[in-house]
Amino acid sequence: MGAHPVARLSEGAALAQLGVACCGDLSDGLLVDAHRTAEASGCAAELWLDLVPADPGLRDAFPDDWAELALAGGEDFELLAAVPEGHLAAVRQGWDQALAPLTVVGRLIVGQGLRLLDHEGGAEIELPQPSSRHFSRPR
Repeated sequence: MGAHPVARLSEGAALAQLGVACCGDLSDGLLVDAHRTAEASGCAAELWLDLVPADPGLRDAFPDDWAELALAGGEDFELLAAVPEGHLAAVRQGWDQALAPLTVVGRLIVGQGLRLLDHEGGAEIELPQPSSRHFSRPR
């Protein structure tokens, strides 16, 4: 992403044209927004750390903290979309390669809450604390 992020307006419009009905920005970070998506969908979310995109510079500059920064920060303009598994191939096939790439970083599952795994089917990792909540609700 770098120092000059680009709002994903074209990507959001493309997702809508491809029939994706659940999508939002990550202004509060992947952890917070994945949890919100799962909660609104009446289920749980599972994220796979090995598939979370992170700028190589972030990993180099913060080798011990890159995951917390990538997952719990809210300074990016990326989108999170929930696509039914049976529709994912069609979305990928219809995706314009000139747009930002699509990356599957987890899935919605039966249950409640949010789980972070080191990889799909792997070991559960403790969730970092969110560092950004622009639109949080009082508890």
